[in-house]
Amino acid sequence: MKAKLYPRKLPVVILNMHYTGLGIARDLKDSGAEIYGVSHDATFFGNFSKYCTALHAPDTETEPEKCKEFLLTFAQSLGDRPILLPTRDHDINFIISYRRELEAAYLIPYPSSEVLEQILDKSRLYTIAKQVPIYCPKDVVINSLEELNNKKNGLIFPCVVKPVRASQWRKKMIWDLVGKQKVVKIDDYDDLYSFYERIHKYDPVIHVQEYIEGKDTNLVIFGSYINPHTGMISYFTARKLLQYPANSGTGIIVESCVVHDIIKQSIALLRQLNYSGISEIEYKYDERKGVYALIEINPRHWDQHTLGSSVGVNLSQTMYSDMSGLKFPFNTQYNQTIRWIADDGYFSSLLNSFRKRDYPLSVLIRILVGRKIFAVFHRKDLRPAIHLYKQMLAEYRKIFCNHVKKKLAIKRVR
Repeated sequence: MKAKLYPRKLPVVILNMHYTGLGIARDLKDSGAEIYGVSHDATFFGNFSKYCTALHAPDTETEPEKCKEFLLTFAQSLGDRPILLPTRDHDINFIISYRRELEAAYLIPYPSSEVLEQILDKSRLYTIAKQVPIYCPKDVVINSLEELNNKKNGLIFPCVVKPVRASQWRKKMIWDLVGKQKVVKIDDYDDLYSFYERIHKYDPVIHVQEYIEGKDTNLVIFGSYINPHTGMISYFTARKLLQYPANSGTGIIVESCVVHDIIKQSIALLRQLNYSGISEIEYKYDERKGVYALIEINPRHWDQHTLGSSVGVNLSQTMYSDMSGLKFPFNTQYNQTIRWIADDGYFSSLLNSFRKRDYPLSVLIRILVGRKIFAVFHRKDLRPAIHLYKQMLAEYRKIFCNHVKKKLAIKRVR
């Protein structure tokens, strides 16, 4: 983040217009900036927002070289050097790989690639966090079936298995084998061995971590922006209420609240890492030890970052003002309870409650009471929601038709 700061309106280029990208565009709507949403998938609902100009480009994951060329060519058409904002780990990996070339054309508001690499590698991150000190779950990195067997006695069950770097499991074959989950909970060694045996030939490196028992509400986040020159920081905290899939998925309902116990240690960790820019730190409260255990850091915007704007901490606007050479706005979180709700994740959980009952229907309905914002639906920007809801209806119709066909087939057999 060594770029010169310009005291004028800079264009913004957002990589991938899903929840995160759409949230950035909406949070910057009053900045006066030209905002471009660059996505490899034309069906992403964020492409339909009135707050950005949608552009189709190659994927940073599957066609990184072509995407780089597209971005470099596009930057030449803009009057000023634009700010480039990633929204996925794949985008961060892309920036790391092509940073020198991209920085010649874009302002990249993130720390050095070395810092980003340390954060993306969960094992290295935990080593640094313990120096702060911050409590981390017991963990081990496994590289082979032989190593797994040798370390069998040191494992704690239940455990969670995840990739060392999130992008490892996003390859189609592995993503299907892990049930399209970022994290897999495993109860005993035999299940762990069977699971690893299925995936190790596609990618042998996994991170096995002690599972911290507790409700979804024990998961809390610290979201912030740090000025790279002065170290000034704007931040807010929040608590997860529900995940999808239940207990080990993505946060689909997150509630703003002040979590005093994670503020000091989060700032200390970011400074230990020499971090600057926007990030999200996730913890889970360990009821046995009475401490918040570090889970991970997202060195970028994340799905629920717009919750901060609802409680007085617009991280995107803070970042934009800072990068544009304007006064750094130090914001303080309002002590208000507001819920961020992922539209499709919530409806999927609602439908699932009739079958699996991971969350009682009464809980899912009651959670809508009170102040809330939706990830996609916005009364002043309706097109993304209309597009998403059409997709959801088509998907649910397909599932229903397949279900009916199976029922009829069973009846014919009988």
